[in-house]
Amino acid sequence: MNGFVLTAAVVAMLAWGSGAIFDKLAFNSMEDLSPYSAVLVRMVFALVCIIIIVTLTGAREDIRQMQPKTLFYLAMSGILAGVLAQAAYYFAVDAGEISKVVLFTAAYPLVTVLLAAQFLREPITWEKLLAAALIVGGLMLLAATRVSSS
Repeated sequence: MNGFVLTAAVVAMLAWGSGAIFDKLAFNSMEDLSPYSAVLVRMVFALVCIIIIVTLTGAREDIRQMQPKTLFYLAMSGILAGVLAQAAYYFAVDAGEISKVVLFTAAYPLVTVLLAAQFLREPITWEKLLAAALIVGGLMLLAATRVSSS
């Protein structure tokens, strides 16, 4: 990884890790908060922020130039990651310990590696296999521990 990629990945890690705390605080602050409502509110705030960023950076021209295939791929990503995964994550956050939920859901790269090998023809290297084994081992360890209701 070059410096820019590593820096961007670390910023994403810190933002996701910090954001999870606010997710749990939101569910702790309101009894019977619907995960669907929480996803909607989160996405509205995210939408406002990204509209401002796109407008200020001039990136909106990219949107005008997108091909239908690109729009389809981004729509599928939004539906899967932005709606389905986010709602499922919020159901888990509401019912469980955020520290366990985040560790479990953070295993999504395992799915990505397998799908990338199948559909994008990316190679599965011994480093990826070792990382996958560590992820699976961690998931087994988490799954074997008692689930908390907090």
